[in-house]
Amino acid sequence: MRAQFHLKFPEHLVREPMVYRVGKEFGVQTNIRRAKVDELTAWFLIDLEG
Repeated sequence: MRAQFHLKFPEHLVREPMVYRVGKEFGVQTNIRRAKVDELTAWFLIDLEG
């Protein structure tokens, strides 16, 4: 199964490996399609498969 998600992370999580954690915790493969990261926020458009 494959799905696309738009994830947003607040300032205190910007420096954490959140995309890795999502993949590891839920046992899915991640593919980052687009992303924007700055000091205050981060957002990712990712495909999750598995």
